Amino acid sequence: MIQIIRTSPKEGDYQEQTLEKFDSNGQLKSKTTANLANSKLIKSYFKNGEQVAQVMYRGEHKYTIFRTGYESPRQTLENDFEPRPNEKKNDFDFFLGERTKFSSNEWPSIPHHGVIGVLVDEAGTVKEVVWTNPPEAEKWVADKFLKAIRAWKKGFLPAMDEFGNPVEEWAYFHFRAGGRLENAQMILKLNIP
Repeated sequence: MIQIIRTSPKEGDYQEQTLEKFDSNGQLKSKTTANLANSKLIKSYFKNGEQVAQVMYRGEHKYTIFRTGYESPRQTLENDFEPRPNEKKNDFDFFLGERTKFSSNEWPSIPHHGVIGVLVDEAGTVKEVVWTNPPEAEKWVADKFLKAIRAWKKGFLPAMDEFGNPVEEWAYFHFRAGGRLENAQMILKLNIP
């Protein structure tokens, strides 16, 4: 997979980032245009040079999904192009939050940002859980999040491809921990497509 990322300078409440992914033959597979200032985005999927699907994230967990064969776009609270926990998002977040608590004496003094990747196959089975960005967090901090995600036993729903068929795909979970304790805020979120 080849990808090209372009990021424009921030202008007020807008900073555009474009991510294009190509297959090994140089054919465009997907193009994502996101506003980094508010996480809203639109992602288009291509097959043989033709757009065949699209997802738009409007904020507040609201998605508009369109695939070839749909009479009209569908409004959803989940992005089915990515694997996701087989449970309500709040339940998954609570589960992880309970398992990633730091005591005040173990709270990292410097901020850590980590990304945990979970490979989910077309049946919803977790095949792999890995820490994907080692330079941005210490191992002992990332290990806490890896252990929590591996402990999730309620399963995952598989990603759907541009035609609505289940496929093997990675899900990415971001975490931030550390810094001044009086301003401490634990953030764990699903990556938006």
